[in-house]
Amino acid sequence: MSRTPYQDTQVSAPQSKADIERIFTRYNVEQFAIIQHGPSEFEISFFYRTLPVRLPFSAHGLYGALLKEQPWSSRRTCTRQDYEAKLMVQAGKAVWRHAAHYLKATFEAVHYGILSFEQAFLHGFTTPSGRTLGQVLIPQLRDVSSGLLALPEAPIEGDYSGQ
Repeated sequence: MSRTPYQDTQVSAPQSKADIERIFTRYNVEQFAIIQHGPSEFEISFFYRTLPVRLPFSAHGLYGALLKEQPWSSRRTCTRQDYEAKLMVQAGKAVWRHAAHYLKATFEAVHYGILSFEQAFLHGFTTPSGRTLGQVLIPQLRDVSSGLLALPEAPIEGDYSGQ
């Protein structure tokens, strides 16, 4: 059985937020905001090269994985409710570490030309209505790949398809 990444992290959410701020400073992100949506969900919004990006993060998937890997049992020295609350706190720390490492790796890939900024963050670009391109396009991917929905075919600068 594989271990959930960062399941034992001792790095606090505020420390991970500080790491994210340092990453944004290093890569000249023009402005950013971290918006908390309850104890287990947050989003990071920023402008880079005048493009607005919004990235949502949730600890729910990590919490479910931790609960599956380490289920509560009556042999534990705490109640089920206390145990599950402790796992949610740990999942929260873990998702903050994931966010910091994701942003660091992605900005490094952009910086070194491995990916363009547009390729790396396409899913997070924000439309004028406030939705992300990911929210708009991801539900339609099956229709596009099956031919039920056609997208415009045009040569795109930076297309790496090899054609």
